[in-house]
Amino acid sequence: VSTQSTWEAVVSTQSTWEAVVSTQSTWEAVVSTQSTWEAVVSTQSTWGITDEDTKAIGEVLKVNKVLIRLRLNLSNVKNRGVRAINEALKVNKTLRTLELCESDIRNTRIFCEALRVNATLANLSLNNNKLKIVDAIFIGEAISTNKVLELLNLESNGIEIEGAKAIGKALKINAKLNVAITE
Repeated sequence: VSTQSTWEAVVSTQSTWEAVVSTQSTWEAVVSTQSTWEAVVSTQSTWGITDEDTKAIGEVLKVNKVLIRLRLNLSNVKNRGVRAINEALKVNKTLRTLELCESDIRNTRIFCEALRVNATLANLSLNNNKLKIVDAIFIGEAISTNKVLELLNLESNGIEIEGAKAIGKALKINAKLNVAITE
């Protein structure tokens, strides 16, 4: 699978699956293992990944049938990137864990659209994203209808008491979900 950006994925069809996803910027993602696929995107610069990179990740997620864990920590995902991930999560059937820690997510309203309809994502980490009360309200509304999410990490965000109340209200509806919230 390749896109217009410099993303490339190489998949071998033998018993040991491996894929390498990379760009020419200062980060790279490696997807590997035999039965549980994982992609880790790490950044060595403060710029993170570009909108084009995130768009490429979204396009891959739409068609990917094996990736179960994606780590986009420290990626500084911007609005277009959030939209790309949102659209991908609406149709993705395999991703179980998504980490967007310290990614400076700026538009949780868009992102939460996918949380309402995604049927496979069980673990979501959004810690250290400078989320505010309004973000917690959007998240609360989304998780109240999501029946698959099992763990939501919102640690070290600025959601304050009102945001925690919005999450708590959702947990009354979705008692299966475990949420971590600390300041």
